[in-house]
Amino acid sequence: MSGPDGHTLFGTREPLFRHRLAQAGIEVGVPEPADPDRWNEVTYQELGGGRILPVSHSVSLEIIDGLELRLA
Repeated sequence: MSGPDGHTLFGTREPLFRHRLAQAGIEVGVPEPADPDRWNEVTYQELGGGRILPVSHSVSLEIIDGLELRLA
């Protein structure tokens, strides 16, 4: 799923941002392939409407935990 401007998905799929951050010494974790779609849905369909469902909160935490484990 893509948001109105596609920035959420674009930022996780294109190497430009990761490369520029790495040049600045910032380690970048890229989510699992399905995670950006899940995150994009939460961002645009819920947060954009001023709400977040409990299940979406759990999804967000799962994505973050997965990134932490891969970067450890």
